[in-house]
Amino acid sequence: PHGAFMDFQLYGAVEKAALVLEIGSRFTRCGFAGECQPRHVLPTEFKLLGRGAPSPSLLSFYGQARSSTSSEWREAFEVFLHRVYFECLQTNPKERRVVVCEEIHTPGIFREALAYVLFERFHIPSLAFVYIPVVSLYPLRLSSSLVVDLGFGEARVLPVYEGVGLPHAATGSHAHGVYNIHKLLAEQLHIDKDQRRLWDDIITRACFVDPSPSPSYEVPSVAYPLSSTVGQQGEGSTVTLTPDMRRSPASVLFAEDDDGNTLAQMILDVLLSLPHDVRGLLSRHIVLLGGGSMIPGVPVRLLDSLRHAATKGRHAGLAPLAPHFALVSSPFGSHKQAWIGASIFGSVDQIPTKITKDTYHKDMGRLPDWASLNPSNTGNRHKIANTGLPASLLGGTKRYVF
Repeated sequence: PHGAFMDFQLYGAVEKAALVLEIGSRFTRCGFAGECQPRHVLPTEFKLLGRGAPSPSLLSFYGQARSSTSSEWREAFEVFLHRVYFECLQTNPKERRVVVCEEIHTPGIFREALAYVLFERFHIPSLAFVYIPVVSLYPLRLSSSLVVDLGFGEARVLPVYEGVGLPHAATGSHAHGVYNIHKLLAEQLHIDKDQRRLWDDIITRACFVDPSPSPSYEVPSVAYPLSSTVGQQGEGSTVTLTPDMRRSPASVLFAEDDDGNTLAQMILDVLLSLPHDVRGLLSRHIVLLGGGSMIPGVPVRLLDSLRHAATKGRHAGLAPLAPHFALVSSPFGSHKQAWIGASIFGSVDQIPTKITKDTYHKDMGRLPDWASLNPSNTGNRHKIANTGLPASLLGGTKRYVF
């Protein structure tokens, strides 16, 4: 019997681990389900045929592709996924299911092009889209949280209650994205703002956020070496990062946007939109995601800003919660926590939300959306209707549940 089982494995009858893919605005993480970290992290650089060099980020690719057709998106995805499968992971796409992390606002043309390329070009057996705020809680063993994602393109606040994402209460702001730190550094150093790797390295090595808006301590200037490919500098040259250059760019995360709202006010607005009996639970379990949350000083400054803003103006009703605001620390690193959660999700034998190739063809390429499900998907609709959650919390019954 033991030998028979070994032969069973030898000839590939045992299903291989799913491929987990998180395509972020700045970086893409890829690896296999059941593992504790992604195998590769590569820049999200897409290219539309006949339109010059690859875009330096997904944010600029969105702008480049606004007037593009589905076929152009498919071509860009085919080149990108070929690199993921055959250069980074070196695996056969026909042998592995795929789990894709996504945000609620992902453009429909983006999702449809990705699914088309995976099914029709790479011939994968099945595909599952997972909601980043929900799966990011799996490694923390939480079912309810207020997820604050400080990403490259924008900052997003997304509440999750009892394992259910609440898209109607989600909000976001491009003014608080890490991309704005890149722009400020480019203006101060007079170097091309598209030098993404340079700005990422400077932010990682030298930038920080003061714990309070009025710091009382001094920080030294630092000399940062520049390569010969940056700007007009010669090889071996350096640029001096003054204390203000180290402090001010990252502080844009806590500045006011065009509507006069700060990141803390945006979070409090989300809490105000939720039922009273949910606010306390979520305010005690705030989870930070994204690369912006890794900048030194961000967690401390955010808590201080929340406690201060909760006692003023339209948020004064949240004052009793101010002493109880708390961040949930992650042992995995907040920048890759969503991928790890999707890795846990993908390791389950039976994924109820997966789309098989037969289902994809039967539905003629239509994909379920977070706000409104496919009319033929009556099984999931029945599941949602019987979650036991009040309609006021779900913002209607047509919400996607994992």
